[in-house]
Amino acid sequence: MRKSLLLIFLFAGMALNATHNRAGEITYRWITGLTYEVTITTYTRACQLCADRCELAIDWGDNSGDTLARSNGPRIVCLQAQDGEIIDPINQIRKNIYIGTHTYDAPGIYTIKMEDRNRNAGISNILNSDQVPFYIETELYISPSLGANSSPILTNPPVERGCVGKRFEHNPGAYDPDGDSLAYRLVYSKAQNGDPIQTIYDPQYVQDSIEIDPKTGLLFWDLPRNVGQFNFAFEIIEYRKNAQGRYVRIGFVTRDLQVDIEDCGNNPPQINPVGPFCVEAGTSLNFSVSASDPDTDDLILTAFGGPFEVPTPPATFPEVNGPSPLSGFFNWNTRCHHVRKQPYQVSFKATDIPQDPNDIALSDIYTTEITVIAPAPKNPDAQAEGLALRLNWDVSFCTEADGYLLYRRESPYGFVPGICETGVPAYTGYEFHDSLLNVNNTTYLDSFDVELGKEYCYMVVAYFEDEAQSYASEEFCAALPLTLPMFTKVDVESTDPASGTIGIEWIEAPEFDSAIYQPPYRLELWGREKDNGAFNLLNTANNIDAGSFTHNNLNTQDLSYEYRLDVYAGPSQDFVGSSPLASSVYTEPTGSDQSVILDFNFDTPWQNERFVIYRENPTGSGQFDSIGESFVPEYTDTGLVNGENYCYYAESYGRYTASDSLPRPLVNRSQITCATARDTTAPCVPQFALHNACPDTIYFSWKLGQGQGCKNDVSKINIYFRTGENEFGDQPFLSIPVNGDSTIRFVSDQAIFGCYAITAVDDADQDPGGQANESDFSEELCIESCFTIKFPNIFSPNGDGYNERFLPVEIEQVANLEIEIYSRWGNLIYRTTDLEDFITNGWDGNVQDNGSPAPDGVYYYVCRYTAESIGPTMEQTASGFVHLVR
Repeated sequence: MRKSLLLIFLFAGMALNATHNRAGEITYRWITGLTYEVTITTYTRACQLCADRCELAIDWGDNSGDTLARSNGPRIVCLQAQDGEIIDPINQIRKNIYIGTHTYDAPGIYTIKMEDRNRNAGISNILNSDQVPFYIETELYISPSLGANSSPILTNPPVERGCVGKRFEHNPGAYDPDGDSLAYRLVYSKAQNGDPIQTIYDPQYVQDSIEIDPKTGLLFWDLPRNVGQFNFAFEIIEYRKNAQGRYVRIGFVTRDLQVDIEDCGNNPPQINPVGPFCVEAGTSLNFSVSASDPDTDDLILTAFGGPFEVPTPPATFPEVNGPSPLSGFFNWNTRCHHVRKQPYQVSFKATDIPQDPNDIALSDIYTTEITVIAPAPKNPDAQAEGLALRLNWDVSFCTEADGYLLYRRESPYGFVPGICETGVPAYTGYEFHDSLLNVNNTTYLDSFDVELGKEYCYMVVAYFEDEAQSYASEEFCAALPLTLPMFTKVDVESTDPASGTIGIEWIEAPEFDSAIYQPPYRLELWGREKDNGAFNLLNTANNIDAGSFTHNNLNTQDLSYEYRLDVYAGPSQDFVGSSPLASSVYTEPTGSDQSVILDFNFDTPWQNERFVIYRENPTGSGQFDSIGESFVPEYTDTGLVNGENYCYYAESYGRYTASDSLPRPLVNRSQITCATARDTTAPCVPQFALHNACPDTIYFSWKLGQGQGCKNDVSKINIYFRTGENEFGDQPFLSIPVNGDSTIRFVSDQAIFGCYAITAVDDADQDPGGQANESDFSEELCIESCFTIKFPNIFSPNGDGYNERFLPVEIEQVANLEIEIYSRWGNLIYRTTDLEDFITNGWDGNVQDNGSPAPDGVYYYVCRYTAESIGPTMEQTASGFVHLVR
């Protein structure tokens, strides 16, 4: 009788502790130092006999754990905890929150996990689900170099309903309070000890694939085909930039999600797309969101996501309900503490109210992004200060900024940022110049490479701890006073390796202050090979007027030259200053396939804005014709004949940007230079595939490179081969003439296992004086050996010369072996580890120890061997029976 009562109580206990876990996740919040507050959130069945956990055990991931009391809902059933909250009475769903605090001993990577005994019964893609533990985990990465971190907050519950034949959607509404970058990926739901449940995405249970948008986190199932409950799981992964500028993973949260799919005639509503949006901090973002229902059902329109979780003031989107179509209104009065690099995601959810009370409600979710951007620094100004430029601007409106980024270019661009365009984009020609580390530091003296005659323009941007940047300020520009003589010409008048000439001209200083620098004056012209050694004095004048000079006997064919002017004043001939360096234009030609590429190199205080290119026609005639112009310092002359020589010079047109009153255009010629049109460009790397058909055949396949820059001049494919230890040799294994994509069949009586790669070779060797060009190696592909070993099942060592020995009847690509032969009573009769001896001589049918003939009968052999391989390989075993007949 007592045993019966005991069994009743045991079964009752099992019923009260089963079939309850539906969904959940673990999140955490940094407190201080190595201390974190961790929250387990679960969603369970709330039926009368369903198990209920007043407490849950947590594993902190550092070989320690605790028991956490439930902390939400009323306190009626649980004595030392709270009872949780019934969030869906109709579907009996309870939300449970368990919170604990833990201090770790050291930085590291910790997997925080929770395992509870049972999931709810009847989950279609988890067999015997009420006997399968519910397991969730979260990764915490503590790294001093990356700073403190809190996990994403999930604002949308993971318990959803859907209909057969209707697209299902779920978005967790993840918001990262630190502004870290989030990515999403599907994973398996897990069971005991974190073992993945392999049936989760099995087509046998989930016919159409589940997908998740890696950026927005929208999980969708298009379409459910069967009624039932289904569980899926996904990770929300955090990334943060490290000190080296690379994004690294700093943890993840796993959400286990349950979906109830039912058979219904309802159709889901649809939300009209909105956004994305960018808003300047300190202003309000307002927009309406509308949804409609194809069945004209009434709708409920709600929203969730990061903007509703931020510090005061959060965004608002009051829930609205009413007939279709239905609109709601989003409002967010943004502040500077809302500024961050990563956009906020906000999701809008439209749920219908079916007219048929037996139908289930369906939803549509639409996610958009909102980026809050700091205003541009105001009132920027630049003024000359000695030989530098003084820059000033107002303190950023957002004093939370860490400092400022300063950008500079010569002459204005006219940049006006787009509504979502932060910082200073590279296409403006502005380059990063310097950074200021304090938001209150709003002045800067620029003395770095500030040259006379150039107008320098700036933009300043406020930057934040997470690398967010404000809008760029207005452009502000300034130039140094024109207090020194200025070059207007450095012109290559003749090209020769020894007797070339360069013509030089200059103007007097437009703003020379003779009250400060009194006569007498001296002007010195200095010159040298560009960037090479000391300057040489070329000419001296006892005035600072405009002038000219011809520099003779130069190697203008191979060299560029640069010049400066030094000014001295007063009875003591005090040094006043030097003009900026000005060089001749030097053209560097490069022969290419049916073309010549020209690069124009120079260093001048004026800006060369246009180049007119001249080509000698025909070569050697001395007659040059204009063939084109370029607005960048390079030009490509096309349509040429490979193997022929072409000669060129360029004429540059420039201006000083400091003042429109200065002479313009400044016209200067380069030297004459020549190059041969020649194909020196290797083909694009081909795509490569291979298939091994044992024992002796390989199928090689390739596709030639396509797209921009990939020429159709491939004449052959080279196939290279290496074994596991060696590198690819200089010579190809095979060389195949080709006309395009192809597959070839290769048969060899030699070992063919190893690694292969291919290259494409062009036909440039068919040009006069040309050499073929070979592409880089393709992806390396490897194949293993076609090893095999087979033994006979009978042999007869009777002296008749036929079938006398037991040895392999087939053996291929075996590296070594050990074979043992036993009698029917388990006695070892023969053993060898000598591969070559066994292949040649085999077992002669005698007992190895004493040489006596083994009796007729059945013997058992075990052969352990390893195959020839391109790398380490596993030992193989061949075993069987052989009949010895004399």
